[in-house]
Amino acid sequence: MDATTTFARNGLARVVKKRLHACPFCRVNGQVEVMRETANFYLVKAKGNDNYLVIPNRHVVNLEFLPAGWGEELVDMVKYVREELWHSPKEGHYNVSLNVGRRAGRRIRHLHWWLIDRQKSPINGLGLSTLALIQQLFPAVIRKLFVRL
Repeated sequence: MDATTTFARNGLARVVKKRLHACPFCRVNGQVEVMRETANFYLVKAKGNDNYLVIPNRHVVNLEFLPAGWGEELVDMVKYVREELWHSPKEGHYNVSLNVGRRAGRRIRHLHWWLIDRQKSPINGLGLSTLALIQQLFPAVIRKLFVRL
């Protein structure tokens, strides 16, 4: 999909064709089942496992661009997943993960939080930082673990 933009440079008006971003989270219309939606977020189930993604419903790359009150909505989404979908006890056994920036592991330039159920995970007891260290030291081991998930 292309868009045209007109801008002035050195007194001359120019028309530039640019490709609109192809963000998979901005164009989910009908492609995935939205489990729940709030004013700022929607919730989808990750493919092939019992984990979920909480995604801002408009294209947001950094936390600074989220609207006021987003934190309460995010907490409500986590509670909903824990209580209604995972049926976990109040303390739960899960990770909430956000990667900001490419060096932190972000692959899609649209904020999204992973809600990872550790209750049934074959790698219980290992935090995400421990898993990241194991992946750096022993990448083949971590690949075998995640094949089982």
